[in-house]
Amino acid sequence: MKKFFIVIVMIISLVSTINVISFAVTDEQNVSTYSNELVGLVAVDPNARAAEIPTLEYDISQNGTYHFDGGSNSQTLYTLYYFSGCEKYTVIANNLQSSGQKVIARNLDGDKLEEYTIPADGSITFRVTTTEEWYLEFPGGGIFGDGTDVYGTVSKYYG
Repeated sequence: MKKFFIVIVMIISLVSTINVISFAVTDEQNVSTYSNELVGLVAVDPNARAAEIPTLEYDISQNGTYHFDGGSNSQTLYTLYYFSGCEKYTVIANNLQSSGQKVIARNLDGDKLEEYTIPADGSITFRVTTTEEWYLEFPGGGIFGDGTDVYGTVSKYYG
């Protein structure tokens, strides 16, 4: 009976890790690039046992606003890039799900800089103030969760 339960959980786990197409756009490009992979966001590989933080740099001061868009049935999503180039950033994050979605700004050591909950079918705007390189994390809802469906921007804070 225990083996049967483990097999069922593994099947549900595999079925629930389907990724959604997403895109990334910079102000200078002003075009969208669509692919079968998450570009503006990255999900944890369903076959991997550990989360991966972004390894590519995006300098907001040189490249302008960073756009992200993506979804997942259960996986945690991360921005594909970590951010640099400014001391103050504005994040606008939109949630298309019918339940709240956490968004966490982390430095490259994984330390939490900011944490907010985006309301169901809503959006938030918040500021990240740091001289460190950092990225966004959108925790997944688990195999029985509502999933993740988010989009938004990271830009230089003007204030």
